[in-house]
Amino acid sequence: MVFPFKSLEDFKIVFEPGHEELRKRARSFAETELKPKLFRIEKTGEIPRELITKAGAEGFLGIGIPEIYGGVGGDLRDLAIVIEEIARISPAFGLTILITYLFTIPILLHGTEEQKKLLKRIARGEAYACHAATEPRGGSDLAGIKSVAKRVEGGWILRGHKRLISGAGWADYFLVLARALDKAAEKKSKNPTFFIIEKDSEGLRMVAEECAGVRGLSVGQIIMKDVYVPDSNVLGEVGQGLRIALETYSRMRVGAAAVAVGIIQSSLESSLRYSLRRRAFGKPIIEFQSNQFKIVDVICKLTAARLMLYWAANISKRSPRDLPIASSMAKLYSSEVAEDSAIKAIELHGGLGVLVNTLIERFLRDSEVVKVIEGTGEIQRIIIFRELLKRMEMLKDYY
Repeated sequence: MVFPFKSLEDFKIVFEPGHEELRKRARSFAETELKPKLFRIEKTGEIPRELITKAGAEGFLGIGIPEIYGGVGGDLRDLAIVIEEIARISPAFGLTILITYLFTIPILLHGTEEQKKLLKRIARGEAYACHAATEPRGGSDLAGIKSVAKRVEGGWILRGHKRLISGAGWADYFLVLARALDKAAEKKSKNPTFFIIEKDSEGLRMVAEECAGVRGLSVGQIIMKDVYVPDSNVLGEVGQGLRIALETYSRMRVGAAAVAVGIIQSSLESSLRYSLRRRAFGKPIIEFQSNQFKIVDVICKLTAARLMLYWAANISKRSPRDLPIASSMAKLYSSEVAEDSAIKAIELHGGLGVLVNTLIERFLRDSEVVKVIEGTGEIQRIIIFRELLKRMEMLKDYY
């Protein structure tokens, strides 16, 4: 019995021959392009736009997108590999890459052929796009959003306020969730619907915000005052927004888990290097058993988090029905381990661990952001429990 899954096959993790080569390419990119710029990114809070273009040239923005639309193919396994290696050096840039998929995945799954033409420039890093659902009064309760879209001849007029939108300052395109006030719709007060908005649209304004963690990631508010959106920019059908969002977030939680695993890996490496070099009471501090235990705890949890990450990525290909529970489990566990490993890294570094210039304390700042994105731990637990309830009939023969 492997409840809540059906068989041992559901726990299989499979990699293709090209996956290790992809991992090496992603690590090389992170070491050569990101690492030399990391201190400056942390200090200025800005990621050079050229890095997005270079990531696009490497194919990191086109994973899962067919070549006909400018992508490189692949699946969530490929995305997890790339994001983990990038986040090992810069979680902020790992999220910068991941955010584009919050736009491209819904377009790929539900967009028209005309809308899919946008994918090529985004996959190549020539344009940037982001996803705008969160509002000042909440982010997890998508059904309660206040932004509205009023039907007019040939399109819609959008009014509303979005906040904590990652990538807002870079975006050429926004995928915005709003309630469609369409007289022809049955539930006029609901009907969450996605709309594609271009950055130069009249009535659209961005306000930058500063985030304590993942410095360099563009975060901001989007204010819409009578923004006109043509019918051709409605994604899917009116009222499909919630379903599209849930489909997308289940996939993106795998990416969020990959960012967390990258943070854990980096904190472990930093802790090992420092504890081997630092001496106290006549010997390296790694020889103290209390420090050995901390490192062992981190490496055990890192291994479990990584296995859960790539298990969820594999499930997305083999058994999509199980992706919501698998991705939520991976995201929940890895993000909480990232926080724990960050704290242990700070403790092992002692006073240096809280100095900004050592870049150790950023592990904790970054991990707190990862705990929130794509749904807090509480939201993940709700999803997991609901998925368990759906599977209760599997237990009927055992009680």
